[in-house]
Amino acid sequence: MKSKPRIMIVDDDQSNLIYMSEVLESDYELSLAGTGEEALDSVRQFDPDILLLDLMLPGIDGYEVLKQVRNDETLSSIKIILVTARAMLDEKLKGYESGADDYVTKPYQHEELLAKINVFLRLTKEEKKRKSAEEALRKAKENLEMAVVERTKALEALNLSLKKEIEEHKETVSELIKSEERYREFVNALPQVVFEMDTSSILTFANNIAFDLFQYQQNDFEKGLNPLDMVAPEYITHAQEDFKRILEGEVIKGNRYQLLKKDGSRFPVVLYAIRIMHKGEPVGIRGILMDASGSPNQPASGVSTN
Repeated sequence: MKSKPRIMIVDDDQSNLIYMSEVLESDYELSLAGTGEEALDSVRQFDPDILLLDLMLPGIDGYEVLKQVRNDETLSSIKIILVTARAMLDEKLKGYESGADDYVTKPYQHEELLAKINVFLRLTKEEKKRKSAEEALRKAKENLEMAVVERTKALEALNLSLKKEIEEHKETVSELIKSEERYREFVNALPQVVFEMDTSSILTFANNIAFDLFQYQQNDFEKGLNPLDMVAPEYITHAQEDFKRILEGEVIKGNRYQLLKKDGSRFPVVLYAIRIMHKGEPVGIRGILMDASGSPNQPASGVSTN
């Protein structure tokens, strides 16, 4: 980290180097060179903020030094002030065209020189701030673009995953529909009544034989049939108790009831029933009614548990 601004002074006149050192050394870190070759050898390592460059040098002159410094991108931030004993317009134009930032003439007016140095140091400071801000903005833009790319990839992967899940869900639903159709075909072919009811005692499914046996129609089912309304009055209490036990996990095997048809006539049945579970919770019961005609009518009994 620089503790002071750095200035390189290039002049073949030793007295000028001494004078400039005395004027500047208290506020700036200095590097002195007596030839263009010395300046080019040390300028990269010293990395000055300002280069005070005499034009009339032995060997490589000031213009050539200026040209080589300006052709090196790593030295592009250096402010170059040309020093000349002649304030000729053509020399100034040539220097500006070659990349010089300003001129001072000999003999030095140190107030003018210090003023120009301060101006260029402020410019350098502002340029560095701007470049730092541009670099931060560039990195932020790169990071944002990278984040957008990563997010896009993640969304594409999620989209593919969702499409796959949707297809799998469609296949599952299709299989469930086919399974349900096979189940309905099977139970509708049975000679026994197969039924399902929810936890509110509302009938949610009954096979064809059930409608024939109880003399109900499909529109009765759609209005909401309560199977307990089909139980003979003296069996209601037993039926309610059995319904509660089934939902608690017991399995009914062979309990007898007297049921009522739509016209009020009675017939005896034997009940086998279990509860229906969904996501760990009871949602209803599923049962089979066997015709018990010819068997003695008995109150509900014979509850057993798996």
